[in-house]
Amino acid sequence: MLLVAHAPQLDPRGRVEGLYSLPEHYKGRKLDARADQTTVRFYDPYPNLVKTHLRVPPGKRQTDAADFPPEKAAYALRDVRYLVRKAKGHGEAVGRYAEALPKAACPGHG
Repeated sequence: MLLVAHAPQLDPRGRVEGLYSLPEHYKGRKLDARADQTTVRFYDPYPNLVKTHLRVPPGKRQTDAADFPPEKAAYALRDVRYLVRKAKGHGEAVGRYAEALPKAACPGHG
Protein backbone atom coordinates (compact mmCIF):
# COMPACT_ATOMS: atom_id res chain seq x y z
CA MET A 1 0.00 0.00 0.00
CA LEU A 2 1.46 3.38 -0.89
CA LEU A 3 0.96 5.53 2.16
CA VAL A 4 1.39 8.98 3.53
CA ALA A 5 4.76 9.38 5.17
CA HIS A 6 6.09 12.37 7.02
CA ALA A 7 9.67 13.56 6.76
CA PRO A 8 11.30 16.65 5.28
CA GLN A 9 12.45 14.86 2.12
CA LEU A 10 9.08 13.18 1.42
CA ASP A 11 5.99 14.29 -0.43
CA PRO A 12 2.50 13.16 0.75
CA ARG A 13 2.64 9.87 -1.19
CA GLY A 14 5.64 8.45 0.61
CA ARG A 15 7.96 9.47 -2.21
CA VAL A 16 11.70 9.58 -1.64
CA GLU A 17 12.46 10.10 -5.32
CA GLY A 18 10.49 6.87 -5.84
CA LEU A 19 7.33 5.20 -4.58
CA TYR A 20 7.53 2.43 -1.98
CA SER A 21 4.94 -0.02 -0.73
CA LEU A 22 4.18 -0.36 2.96
CA PRO A 23 2.07 -2.92 4.86
CA GLU A 24 -1.64 -2.20 4.44
CA HIS A 25 -2.35 -1.82 8.15
CA TYR A 26 -0.31 1.41 8.04
CA LYS A 27 -2.78 2.96 5.60
CA GLY A 28 -3.55 6.54 6.59
CA ARG A 29 -0.79 6.73 9.21
CA LYS A 30 2.04 9.20 9.10
CA LEU A 31 5.44 7.55 9.11
CA ASP A 32 8.98 8.85 9.31
CA ALA A 33 11.35 7.94 6.50
CA ARG A 34 15.12 7.89 6.38
CA ALA A 35 17.07 7.34 3.20
CA ASP A 36 20.71 6.90 2.26
CA GLN A 37 22.22 6.23 -1.16
CA THR A 38 20.99 2.62 -1.33
CA THR A 39 18.18 2.14 1.20
CA VAL A 40 14.93 3.75 2.36
CA ARG A 41 13.58 2.88 5.82
CA PHE A 42 10.13 3.75 7.17
CA TYR A 43 9.50 4.10 10.93
CA ASP A 44 6.41 4.39 13.13
CA PRO A 45 7.66 6.33 15.07
CA TYR A 46 11.46 6.27 14.97
CA PRO A 47 13.13 3.88 16.02
CA ASN A 48 10.29 1.35 15.35
CA LEU A 49 11.18 0.04 11.90
CA VAL A 50 8.19 -0.73 9.66
CA LYS A 51 9.77 -1.47 6.29
CA THR A 52 13.08 -1.36 4.43
CA HIS A 53 13.36 -1.02 0.65
CA LEU A 54 16.22 -0.68 -1.77
CA ARG A 55 16.18 2.87 -3.07
CA VAL A 56 14.86 3.29 -6.62
CA PRO A 57 15.45 6.05 -9.17
CA PRO A 58 13.05 9.02 -9.36
CA GLY A 59 9.62 8.04 -10.67
CA LYS A 60 10.16 4.29 -10.17
CA ARG A 61 8.31 1.99 -7.74
CA GLN A 62 9.50 -0.56 -5.23
CA THR A 63 6.57 -2.86 -4.48
CA ASP A 64 6.50 -5.85 -2.15
CA ALA A 65 3.52 -8.14 -2.85
CA ALA A 66 3.47 -9.09 0.85
CA ASP A 67 2.37 -5.51 1.65
CA PHE A 68 -1.00 -6.10 -0.03
CA PRO A 69 -3.91 -8.44 0.69
CA PRO A 70 -3.87 -11.35 -1.80
CA GLU A 71 -6.89 -10.01 -3.71
CA LYS A 72 -5.10 -6.70 -4.37
CA ALA A 73 -1.53 -7.87 -4.98
CA ALA A 74 -2.03 -8.53 -8.72
CA TYR A 75 -3.26 -4.96 -9.18
CA ALA A 76 -0.42 -3.47 -7.16
CA LEU A 77 2.14 -5.49 -9.11
CA ARG A 78 0.43 -4.65 -12.41
CA ASP A 79 0.14 -8.35 -13.27
CA VAL A 80 -1.44 -8.05 -16.71
CA ARG A 81 -1.63 -11.84 -17.29
CA TYR A 82 -3.61 -12.30 -14.07
CA LEU A 83 -6.01 -9.53 -15.06
CA VAL A 84 -6.57 -11.06 -18.52
CA ARG A 85 -7.28 -14.47 -16.90
CA LYS A 86 -9.75 -12.79 -14.56
CA ALA A 87 -11.43 -11.00 -17.48
CA LYS A 88 -11.84 -14.32 -19.31
CA GLY A 89 -13.87 -15.51 -16.34
CA HIS A 90 -16.51 -12.91 -17.30
CA GLY A 91 -17.02 -14.36 -20.76
CA GLU A 92 -15.28 -14.96 -24.04
CA ALA A 93 -15.87 -11.45 -25.42
CA VAL A 94 -14.57 -9.77 -22.28
CA GLY A 95 -11.48 -11.99 -22.37
CA ARG A 96 -10.80 -11.14 -26.02
CA TYR A 97 -11.24 -7.44 -25.26
CA ALA A 98 -8.78 -7.64 -22.35
CA GLU A 99 -6.22 -9.42 -24.53
CA ALA A 100 -6.60 -6.79 -27.25
CA LEU A 101 -5.96 -3.80 -25.02
CA PRO A 102 -2.80 -2.05 -26.13
CA LYS A 103 0.25 -3.08 -24.16
CA ALA A 104 1.26 0.58 -24.22
CA ALA A 105 -1.58 1.20 -21.75
CA CYS A 106 0.56 -0.42 -19.05
CA PRO A 107 4.15 0.79 -19.46
CA GLY A 108 6.80 -1.75 -18.61
CA HIS A 109 4.77 -4.78 -19.62
CA GLY A 110 4.65 -6.66 -22.86
